[in-house]
Amino acid sequence: MDGGQRGRPPTGPSLLPDELLCEIFTRLSAKTLSKIRCVSKSWLSIISSQEFVKSHFKKWDNDDEFTHHSIIAKYINPHLHVKQCSVYSLLRNPATPAARIDYPGENPPHSTSVVGSCNGLICILLDEQDLYLWNPCTRQSRKLSDPGFTGNSRSFNFYGFGYNEPNNDYNVVLGSISSVERKIEVVIYSLKTDSWRMIDNFPTCLPWLETGAFVSGKLHWAVSSCVCDCDARVVSLDLVRLEYGEVQLPGCVEDASVLTLGVLGKCLCVSILYCDQPNVYSIWKKNVGLWVMMEYGVVESWIKVASVRPYHAPLCISAKGEILLTSSSDFGLYNLGDESMRYPRIEDVDDVYLEGHIYVESLVSPFADEERVHDKQR
Repeated sequence: MDGGQRGRPPTGPSLLPDELLCEIFTRLSAKTLSKIRCVSKSWLSIISSQEFVKSHFKKWDNDDEFTHHSIIAKYINPHLHVKQCSVYSLLRNPATPAARIDYPGENPPHSTSVVGSCNGLICILLDEQDLYLWNPCTRQSRKLSDPGFTGNSRSFNFYGFGYNEPNNDYNVVLGSISSVERKIEVVIYSLKTDSWRMIDNFPTCLPWLETGAFVSGKLHWAVSSCVCDCDARVVSLDLVRLEYGEVQLPGCVEDASVLTLGVLGKCLCVSILYCDQPNVYSIWKKNVGLWVMMEYGVVESWIKVASVRPYHAPLCISAKGEILLTSSSDFGLYNLGDESMRYPRIEDVDDVYLEGHIYVESLVSPFADEERVHDKQR
């Protein structure tokens, strides 16, 4: 044996046991893992495995410090663009930096709408016709195939995005309401099969907003019987059984004039305004009741957690009991303890803020077969 080799420490990334590498990698951010995955074939294999992607996501999704959660915010000045900022910083600092990121697709869009976010993937609608699944962290995106119908000038489309956990599949739902025929056709997209299929028509009611909230394996839309009615209800769609249902709301919403659904602490929440306002302008001067369903499906578990100025979407609740909210102009942090509000600032932004959505930085791929993507990238 060559004496010069004796006592030399082992080198190279492949000499560490896979179990130890997994433990180390789980502690790293998705952004860091995206950069180091190609150091070696063994690292690429570990970081790309579905088991590791799931365990890594679960660790950081359950982090109540929101260390690896980000806000994707839409601005305009003069064109539409998106910026990304840290939830961790927004919760703790008076000012937070934001970095501009590129939309998926080849050309800047004229209009955008975030359908939803799930496990680090964002479903986004560009120019009212092109649907993408997009991971802003890994910068992977996938344009969805043509659903077969996208409505017309006399139609109203609504959407939803969620995860079918038993089948390990991501689903996009598209409904089209014809103002002429008054029927509501619905199709659902499967990432596993990269295909759309028709499902049962939506119940005879009209969604108030174009995007649904995903909670407990179901998508939810606030609906009413007709455009002028205040008979607020919530219709759900189970992504596993593909069956519609209804979630009972707290009794105080019978006269609601504006009903906005959201997700807070993985619970279904609803923001409520009422029909007794004299005009639409005075509505935005009124407080909104924010209710949370603490136990899904149990109507008695609805509790009112806050009454705040009309922020249209709660984003998260911190371990210190502050709710991060977003409006059409800024962010707000509502303290549940003393009912105070403070306003974290986004640094160096002169643009007009339009809306924000929260997501977890993850390695989840917008492609059903991750190995196929690796083959293309080599």
